[in-house]
Amino acid sequence: MLDSKLLNKYAFKKLKQITIYDSFLGGIDDSLFYDFESIDTILLRLTNFKMFFKSAEWINFLNMSALANQNRQILIGFVDNNLIDRYTYPDADLCLFKNFPHSLRVFAYVSSEVAKYECTCTLLYLLKNWQAYKGFNISNPSIENCLKSDFFNSTYQNCNLEENVFKW
Repeated sequence: MLDSKLLNKYAFKKLKQITIYDSFLGGIDDSLFYDFESIDTILLRLTNFKMFFKSAEWINFLNMSALANQNRQILIGFVDNNLIDRYTYPDADLCLFKNFPHSLRVFAYVSSEVAKYECTCTLLYLLKNWQAYKGFNISNPSIENCLKSDFFNSTYQNCNLEENVFKW
């Protein structure tokens, strides 16, 4: 569990990036990142995304300082290289990400070195503002088919995400 005991807000107040590699992470304390106003990148390369995403409330507290600073962005990377039990962002899990803070300029980066993702509605919802991120790299083979402009736009509309996400 990643929490304030491990990542003290006073000791790490100016932290800009956090990277967790090849770990089984039990979760992140819901309000852990509330006071981290300098953080701009969180990269999670986990072996247990299926379990990890069952509690994603911590995402709601990312980039709260964007309310005061309109230029501030945060990139959160989900890199899944699990060969056996890879997370596929199924449409049934869309409700897990319903509070993803798109309006606070938090951007998802989804990648895998071992597979290409199917362009599910859940995946498209996470990537919905990808073009607005100042440093987004489209050369991501695991999702590049989803990001083709015409395909992304038409598939996103077909998912009817605004209605599906807000009905919960």
